[in-house]
Amino acid sequence: MIKSVINDHKEKSRVSVLCSDGKTKEHFFDDIKQRTNYELFQRGLRRNSKGKCLGTRVGNQYQWKSYSEVDKLATNVGANFVNLGLVPHSEESMIGIYSKNRWEFDVTQLACCYYSLVPVPIYDTLGQEGCSFIVNQCEFRVVCVDGVKTAEEYLAVVEGSKVESIVYYNPPSEEDKLLLEESGLKVLSFGDLCVGCVTADGREIEVDPANEDDLACILYTSGTTGLPKGVMLTHLNFGVVIGCSELYVKRAELRLDSNDSFLSYLPSAHSFNSVVTYYMLYCGCAIGYYSGSVVKLMEDIQILQPTFFPIVPRLLNRLHDRINMGVKTAFCLKRILFEKAMEGKLEDMKEGIPVSKDTILSSIAFKKVRQILGGRVRFMLIGSAPISERVLNFCRIAMGCEILECYGQTETCAAAFGTLPFHYDAGRVGGPLPCCECKLVDIPEMDYYADKDQGEICFRGPNMFKGYLKDPEKTKETIDSNGWVHSGDVGEWLPDGSLRIIDRCKNMFKLAQGEYIAPDKLESGYVQIPLIAQMFIHGTSLESCIVAIVVPDEEVLRTYIDRKQVSAKKDDSFEDLCKSTEVKALIMEKIKDKAKELKFNSLEIPKQIHLSHDLFTVENDLLTPTMKSKRHVMRKHFEQEIKQMYEIVNNNITNTA
Repeated sequence: MIKSVINDHKEKSRVSVLCSDGKTKEHFFDDIKQRTNYELFQRGLRRNSKGKCLGTRVGNQYQWKSYSEVDKLATNVGANFVNLGLVPHSEESMIGIYSKNRWEFDVTQLACCYYSLVPVPIYDTLGQEGCSFIVNQCEFRVVCVDGVKTAEEYLAVVEGSKVESIVYYNPPSEEDKLLLEESGLKVLSFGDLCVGCVTADGREIEVDPANEDDLACILYTSGTTGLPKGVMLTHLNFGVVIGCSELYVKRAELRLDSNDSFLSYLPSAHSFNSVVTYYMLYCGCAIGYYSGSVVKLMEDIQILQPTFFPIVPRLLNRLHDRINMGVKTAFCLKRILFEKAMEGKLEDMKEGIPVSKDTILSSIAFKKVRQILGGRVRFMLIGSAPISERVLNFCRIAMGCEILECYGQTETCAAAFGTLPFHYDAGRVGGPLPCCECKLVDIPEMDYYADKDQGEICFRGPNMFKGYLKDPEKTKETIDSNGWVHSGDVGEWLPDGSLRIIDRCKNMFKLAQGEYIAPDKLESGYVQIPLIAQMFIHGTSLESCIVAIVVPDEEVLRTYIDRKQVSAKKDDSFEDLCKSTEVKALIMEKIKDKAKELKFNSLEIPKQIHLSHDLFTVENDLLTPTMKSKRHVMRKHFEQEIKQMYEIVNNNITNTA
């Protein structure tokens, strides 16, 4: 069982007792040998020098670079960066990386480790304003780009900055190259940097690895409110998180080695993907990159057949819906077999039997389903948002693998808490990692108190970030005088010592009668309704109720039509279905049922909803690259719909009076 203990501190912080051999937290860190990202990669290199390291899809297969090839490439690329005038061990020597996931991206980051430079990945969906802000705040002299955008777009981002050189991963067209050079920029091909170099006086540039206190990278928050913040993470931050990860998988008997692989498809600029990538390299695993298009993602998975699969809740929900839809439309016998196998495995889970141990029935019933992720997945890791127990256990059983939940923030180097295998109680994020202390702090205005085991989650430990780049005020707001990082999330200690995330204290608003509403909590609850794909809750201190924008799940909605539970034509467009008063009434009924089930109070039930046929996406700027809602953008985007809903609510109140 996951356990936590209470320190003797007055603050009553909790620490992990995963190190059950009696070692203290301090001894645990003494045992960590790889304390920098350079050392992490060198460990993987020693284990698998000739094996697969970084792979790119070409046609229907992946072409691979070995660990020794990547080592040579990183050495050469880093030397060329130094030759361009960047100074090792200087926090001012930052390199912008403006690209989707690809092998060149990770070689660039490794090159920075080899010569103690600072890589700064930039989300390619931040828009010109956000990207320009980062370029100027970091004062880049060198920016690496994938070449997907036009020269005009790149110039718009670097205009007025200190950028001197642009390195293209894909060769630029002659027109683009000419335009950039006319603007005074030096244009380089990444291939040019992959060749060794010497200084002007003929000296070789020797590898100069980073120290543990040097900056490993700056990861920008994706900007749910306003401009992004640059989170400064050190090499030690990564080292201790990877060390904790190794301890966890060792306890879980899920060790990774050269036979394992994972598909890099989550944003490379996100801390979750960054930590997973370095852990894969540390273990000597193979990293294959997706084709750059979500449309081809399932093809990439089928070809690579990964054994490890990190995932975010939105994608796991979609996977659940896809499997469920296939079951509902299958022949009667197949459907019965699937349901019987699911029931049996649920009973096994209650008895503590691992989901990976199949019966004859389950191996037959779930065989085709498991091919969706390539058929070789051994375990999955999920984080970034809550996930329902129903979806989590369904996917555990259907995929036949452990799905571990983790919790952390960019400021904690992605990790702070984690669940262990064979513990199938969902709705919790496990116990603290050995590198992390945690305490809960009172939030009186929300009626959360630490003596009742509820409050704002605060962290402290060697995995905590150094601060926000050039922003001492926001750093001081987040890290208090005793070194505690305030998360903005609300947690609750459970009897077994694990933590449950129950609310969000930053994304709150007050209604006219003074009641506080936490929209994240409500949205997480309501999207458990199969009919709802996405939801945005809105409220204001000028109104006495909340309203919601709902995107129905089209596939699920059409099953209601097939069963004649909704009187609509099969060939009706999704847009027309979203205009149907009958569909709206059906979803409103489901919302009320779910609110009752989750014990939400009457103020936490939307008084009006608007059905949108357009999904919230990164492309339409309603989601961050990490799939979180941009609330300030949502409010503006749906301004008219929100206004109309409140007019209906207020008219109903007037007529009733």
